[in-house]
Amino acid sequence: MLPPALVSVYRKYKKHTNSIASWLASTAKECGYPADLLSNPPAPKQPAPRLKGKARAEAKKKAKVAPQESTPQNEGPRYIIEIKDFVPLAECISAYKKPALSVPRTFFSTLNRVIEARTGFSIELAASNQKRDDNSDARHSYFKVREVLKPHSDPVGSGSSKEAETLTNKFKEVEVYHLSEKFLNAKDIERPGPANNDDVIYEADAGDSVDEAFFAYKLLCEDLNDIRTFITYTWEMHIEAEEGGDNIDPGMMAVVTNTAIEFGSTLAEDVKPLLEKHGGIKAMADDLMSGFLIDQEVDMNKFREQVAKGSVNEKVYAVMSHCCYHTRLSIETLAQVPWKGSVGIYPDGTFSVLDPDTGWEDKSMSQRLTEEQVILAELWTEAMALVYQVPDYPFSDEFIGGVKEFEETKQVPFSVIFAGQVILDVYKVIGSYAESSVDTLLKRITNMNEELKAHIEFQKDIKSPHWSSRDRRRRHRMQRVKYLDHVDRFRLESLCP
Repeated sequence: MLPPALVSVYRKYKKHTNSIASWLASTAKECGYPADLLSNPPAPKQPAPRLKGKARAEAKKKAKVAPQESTPQNEGPRYIIEIKDFVPLAECISAYKKPALSVPRTFFSTLNRVIEARTGFSIELAASNQKRDDNSDARHSYFKVREVLKPHSDPVGSGSSKEAETLTNKFKEVEVYHLSEKFLNAKDIERPGPANNDDVIYEADAGDSVDEAFFAYKLLCEDLNDIRTFITYTWEMHIEAEEGGDNIDPGMMAVVTNTAIEFGSTLAEDVKPLLEKHGGIKAMADDLMSGFLIDQEVDMNKFREQVAKGSVNEKVYAVMSHCCYHTRLSIETLAQVPWKGSVGIYPDGTFSVLDPDTGWEDKSMSQRLTEEQVILAELWTEAMALVYQVPDYPFSDEFIGGVKEFEETKQVPFSVIFAGQVILDVYKVIGSYAESSVDTLLKRITNMNEELKAHIEFQKDIKSPHWSSRDRRRRHRMQRVKYLDHVDRFRLESLCP
């Protein structure tokens, strides 16, 4: 079962907008709206080139992580309805008098949720000095649809408009950089279905304007930060166990953490096509930081100096963390250093010395930024050693997988940035407790290896037709355990030739 944090605000928002498009289009068609004006099918997908080797294996892994929705074999044709067409559809429904239609309360409930999210985004843009494209303001279309259809609201749901107005007013108090907390925490609602069981699949298309890209990026940030919060909470429970609370297996927490990171990377892939039209996630993060710095009356050059000196204030640091800014900057800097074999492995303390015993909040800003760079540098160089020196290493996680992708493409993928950010989050929580987790891991591996050796020695004289396969499996497990020794030996040999 996935934890509550693994719920996508962006996917939830898309479900809402698609259900609005479906009800408007199917109902307008029943009211005489020309069917040919609805015939806007999506462009046919071009067959993807056949992947090979590592790329194919990576694609299969990501396909397993992404939640798949079942698609009926007999579903009808699929049409795309642009947001700008919502108002003409609503006007057609409003003008129909044979007989006049009653708009279901589920439609207004869903519409109000969307307006709530868009209103928060508009307020946030204004508060953070971001440029707006008024011609692409989707919020206006949703407001207009609600005003056009309000006279036809179902009497049972007549309070919907007042509810939405209240929500809109409350958004004046929304804290900047957290536009969707209310949207995410709200209970799921029943969404309107197509009229008269129309079998056509209608999907909303908000376009690819810079505003829409930035809106998608902000929702993505909310998703990723909720995942980070959940992972942090999980590792806090580990500390409680160390201090006498309920025992939680660190191996289980590691699996949960990596699964959550994979989910976050999949969400980033969802919005990647839209964001790439405006420079990608990197450009969106830069715009977010730039807008916030303008609000703080700090120019970009001064900001860079403050980062280098470790003198940014708490507000700026919070925004940097929100969009993984410092993590991305650190990893991109490391990625520019060419790999030089064993020379790329550095002894502990080369980049600086960590202070795991001091609480994160008690450290100076300079200490925090320095320790983040140190942790990422050590992670990056050791992952590069695995990728280049032990290419058949049988164990992997999202960070190592991202470094492998970098080795093949020479482009830093967002997955490795997000994984690095989560690892930093975990370190900030557990600090010196990380050492006890490592001890637990090594003890378990040693015990497993000794038990396997004892089994093989005890049963070496057994004569059975099935023994050879069992023996082979046990020896294979021992070999996988020894891989850890291979990596450590390579590291020691590189430091002590």
